[in-house]
Amino acid sequence: LRGEGSRVDGRGAVCVTVPAGTDLRRQLEDAVTGLSQATDELYALMVELNGGIDAETGEVTAGIATEYEAAFDREIIGIEERALASGQRIPAADIRGAKARLAVRENYPGLYLAHVEKTARVEALGKWIAAKKAVISGLQSVLRGERE
Repeated sequence: LRGEGSRVDGRGAVCVTVPAGTDLRRQLEDAVTGLSQATDELYALMVELNGGIDAETGEVTAGIATEYEAAFDREIIGIEERALASGQRIPAADIRGAKARLAVRENYPGLYLAHVEKTARVEALGKWIAAKKAVISGLQSVLRGERE
C-alpha cells in the first residue's frame, strides 16, 4: 500500500496505491458523511422534481416534472386543435413533440429551466453517489486487509 497513483488490473478493477501516512479511517468517515449528505439532497430533489408528501406539513406536492408534463400536454393538445381547426393534417408525433418542447421553453421558461436543472442535478448526484459507494467499498477493503 505504498507509493502513488492507480492502475487498472486485468479484470478491469481499479487498483489504488495509498501514500504512506494516509489516514484511511478518516477518509472512510468523510466519504460516508458525504454520501449521507448527498443521499439527503437527492431525496429532497426527487420530491421537488417528482412530487411527494412534505415531511413537515403532510401536504402532497405535484412536483416540477408533473407541472412540466402538464404544460407539454397542453402544448401538444393546442398543436392538434389548431391543425384540426384550420383543416390541416395533424403533424407527426415527433414534430408535435419538438414543437411542444419549444413552446414550453418559450411560454414557461422558469418551469423549463427548473425541470432541466433538477433533472440534471438528480442525474449528477446519482452518478456521484455510485462513485462514492465504490470509494467506500475500496476503503473498507483496504482497511480489512490491514487488519489481516
